[in-house]
Amino acid sequence: MSNSQESKETPKKNSIHFHYKIHEIVLTFVLSGILGVIFFVWTYAYEALSPILKPLGLSGLNVGIWMIGGIIPALIIKKPGIAFIGEVFASFIEIWITKWGLTAIVWGVVQGIGAELIFLLFLYKKWDSVTALLSGLSASLFSFALDFYFSQYFKLKFTFNLIQASAYAISGIIEGGLLSYLLVKGLFKTGALNRFKTEKISEIDNHFN
Repeated sequence: MSNSQESKETPKKNSIHFHYKIHEIVLTFVLSGILGVIFFVWTYAYEALSPILKPLGLSGLNVGIWMIGGIIPALIIKKPGIAFIGEVFASFIEIWITKWGLTAIVWGVVQGIGAELIFLLFLYKKWDSVTALLSGLSASLFSFALDFYFSQYFKLKFTFNLIQASAYAISGIIEGGLLSYLLVKGLFKTGALNRFKTEKISEIDNHFN
């Protein structure tokens, strides 16, 4: 067989394939559904703390949880599009059980794009603490950009918005990225997700050892 024939039959190393198995799709929607309910519960914590944090520009410290809808499924399934699909479906669940209504899907789309972007930048080859933290950061900043216009943050002082953006970023990294990573790592250690394991737990642990 000639080299030209081999190159046609062998998938390109950096090519991106959107092929999902039934159990991967089912797990994505189940996880996102559960996370959507968690978002509903978190709404009460967010509203309880907002009167204290909002005047200080720190209400963003509570938004990171809303970023896990895409990051957790993505770290488990490890395939293109899962972060976006997961975040959007979790926000779809929010439509029916939270006060946000249809606007929830708008934030879900934007946050999903922000989370997915990081995995795309790494060509869907890296699923570790680095991509998890960056994905949480990216999703939270995308969320802040949306809030900036919908909540008219542009009417506020630059320094106040800088504080707000920093709060979003910190929350996205810790609540969105770190929490997602630790939860998924813990699940893999229990053996519950062995079907989706593509790297040894010892290799995953090295990111925090």
